[in-house]
Amino acid sequence: MMIFGSFSYSKKLISLMLLLSLIPIALIGGSFYVEKINNETNSLKNQLNSISGIGAQNVEKWINERKSNTENIATNQLFILNTKQLRISDPHSTDFFDSQFVLERQADVLINNYNWLSQIMITDPHTNKILFFTGIEPISYNLNTQEHFILAKQGIISASDIHPSEGAIENEYGFYEVGVPTLFISAPIRGEVGLEGILTIRINVFEMNPSLKSLIDDYSTVDTFVINSEGFMLSKPNPTKQLIDSINNRPELEIQMIDPQTGDKSKILSGLSEGKTSNLDGYNNYLGKNVVGSITPISGTDWYYVVEISKDEAFYEIQYLQIILTSAISLILISVIGGSLVFTNHLVRPIKNLKQATLQVQSGNFDVNLPATNDEIGALAKSFNKMVNSLKESQSLHESAVKKYQDLYEKSPGLNRTINLEGIITDCNIPYARAFGYERDEVIGKSIFDFCSKDSIPDIRRSFELWKNDGEVVNQEMIFQRRDGTTFPGLLSASNLHDEKGNLVGSNTVIRDISDIRSAQKVIEELQMKRLSVIGELTARIAHDMRNPLSVLKNTVEMLILKREGKMDEHENSQWTRVNRAIDRMQHQIEDVLDYLRNTPLTKKDHYLSQIVSDSIDRIHVPEHITIHPPLESITIHCDSEKLEVVFVNLFMNAIQAIGGQKGAITVTGKEISDRGDFVLIEVKDTGPGIPPEIIPKIFDPLFTTRQVGTGLGLPSCKNIIEKHGGTISVSSIVGKETKFTIKLPKNKEWNEFLNTSEIQEKEISF
Repeated sequence: MMIFGSFSYSKKLISLMLLLSLIPIALIGGSFYVEKINNETNSLKNQLNSISGIGAQNVEKWINERKSNTENIATNQLFILNTKQLRISDPHSTDFFDSQFVLERQADVLINNYNWLSQIMITDPHTNKILFFTGIEPISYNLNTQEHFILAKQGIISASDIHPSEGAIENEYGFYEVGVPTLFISAPIRGEVGLEGILTIRINVFEMNPSLKSLIDDYSTVDTFVINSEGFMLSKPNPTKQLIDSINNRPELEIQMIDPQTGDKSKILSGLSEGKTSNLDGYNNYLGKNVVGSITPISGTDWYYVVEISKDEAFYEIQYLQIILTSAISLILISVIGGSLVFTNHLVRPIKNLKQATLQVQSGNFDVNLPATNDEIGALAKSFNKMVNSLKESQSLHESAVKKYQDLYEKSPGLNRTINLEGIITDCNIPYARAFGYERDEVIGKSIFDFCSKDSIPDIRRSFELWKNDGEVVNQEMIFQRRDGTTFPGLLSASNLHDEKGNLVGSNTVIRDISDIRSAQKVIEELQMKRLSVIGELTARIAHDMRNPLSVLKNTVEMLILKREGKMDEHENSQWTRVNRAIDRMQHQIEDVLDYLRNTPLTKKDHYLSQIVSDSIDRIHVPEHITIHPPLESITIHCDSEKLEVVFVNLFMNAIQAIGGQKGAITVTGKEISDRGDFVLIEVKDTGPGIPPEIIPKIFDPLFTTRQVGTGLGLPSCKNIIEKHGGTISVSSIVGKETKFTIKLPKNKEWNEFLNTSEIQEKEISF
């Protein structure tokens, strides 16, 4: 071996290649072996796929032909006219019996001419009533719930899945039996003016023959059949007699593609989820035999066409070829191995040293140093030593970064904790432990649910699920509980925590105590409520004191106008009109205030919605360029009509002011709906400029207004009145196009009484 000591590594490899000149022969032989085996295997695979593909096409064609036959029957004028007559005639009339007789005669002709046709039924598409059927009983009494029947109502010819019959029908042997495999096809029967009926035909599935004998004569063990998505057979396989003898029953819907040894679904079925349509590795079929096979989906159904062949027969030629090629290649390789062993030990010794050094580095020892020689392995050793030094420096930087992170985690003013995927705390900082009244070691191992109040358990559970689904939680507010039972509000944020391999192992959570913020907010809200209360009392007093003088002033102006009637010129008439409108506007604003502040009980009676709207229109001045369209529907509401008039007056006045001088319209519609009781849905829509999105959330707030002459109490009053009736009011708007207020009110007296008794007793509203 000393002869190779001074050789470079490349010379050693060249010497090895010269000595092992037989290796190219082995490589060529191996390549030939792989290519030949692959060609034979691919040929088998393509043949199986071709058979199952053609079989699937044939079954698809058979189903489409049956659909086409069904469509031809449904479009037959005799069927259309007599179906219409059955639907519109009295069941006891002569026309009804004549139509049934015609259809029975025509159905007998069809059933006698078509072996695949077993039974015919016609159903009224509007009432689902059975109008006509052949046989001893209808096809089914609950067709209206089946998908093929529903699709036929929509004008689509559709087939059901193959399933056991509900009643007794004729089986393949001519006897009547319950549970016979059957298939329905439903088609619409269209008349001149629409859908006259639904034609449903029972198909004799035993007429479906998926066998491809001309394509499978090369194999004696071939088996072909159709299955559904659950693996149950829909047709007879080739070894039918053997199968029937083994189960004493028919294969259809009785035999499932299950490995009898394990009870699991056949591997060729499980391979479908991975996109595999063939299996050449071998698997146990429904008889427990080891087979290879191919499966192809049948278009337009959830069925599959399966072809299987015994694995021993399928791979016979391939196995024979493997023996020959393996023997030849083995003889070549044996001669090569002897010479290779002599040189391998000398060549791989430096590589073994490199492997040992790599294992030491992997264990954390960065003080490894490989000796360097003058060959290529020596150059590799130098590069390895350089890499180890770089890893050593990186390890130092990593340890420094970890220390910085730990300091940041521990000294952060936030309440930090780390949890695993089960919500168990694996680490926390000292501020977290102190905030909850624990020592740090006591916190570790506890569940996150131990640190929140009972009322916040659903919140923390939702946050936990949100983190698992989205990978983060940001500022979720909830109530946390200390060890002594006291609580405090906090904001919770969480982010993902991964291990070195990138696997999710838990989360880092930061909790911010917002007790001081909530206390400050409470003080601000109390001050604001006191301020609003004072404003409300003052406003109510002023509004009440102004109401009587304004009434006197309005009466005086109207008397003056009457006295001057016929004596005023256009200018004087315009001035008096402006005064009158100014008084009306002030009265309306005073009424807004008083309506909002009053807490008078409701006087509910049955009223027509249209009358309430009409009375509301009479209470206001509607400009000529604006049209109000009252509801056309005749709807009755159990309500306080005067209160609802206040609502409509406010909505109409707002709409008129919004439309301004432009030509516009206000439309009121109503309809009855059912939602936990009977309700009336009222919509008031105007063609004004719309409401900006940023204002919509505020429009029902007291004292909020965008007009110089508004009180900001009109819409809040509307909201109070609607809610006292047990209803709701909402608004939507398209800027530049329209604004729509939607009111939902209980319709009947009983539901009103239920709402009134379930409400909390109202207190007098004040600011």
